[in-house]
Amino acid sequence: MNTTLLATEEYKKMINDKLPIWLEEAKDLKDRRSIWDWIKFNIRNDSIIFSKRLLQIRQKREKEVTAKYEESLAAFQVNPCANT
Repeated sequence: MNTTLLATEEYKKMINDKLPIWLEEAKDLKDRRSIWDWIKFNIRNDSIIFSKRLLQIRQKREKEVTAKYEESLAAFQVNPCANT
């Protein structure tokens, strides 16, 4: 598990919100180990989805910053003294 996710309030809220749902889904399971495995399975799946979403946001932000940098660099190369 990616422990940096635990520092994210949004992630912790998501897990806390979904835990009762997972426990309700596991109510027919008799063995506590099976219930725990079911919860671990769901935490893992949702953590992967959450991590992928964070990655997409980070990549989008990186593209925007890179595009802005290239635009500024091109403007500087055209007229290097305009903003100094």
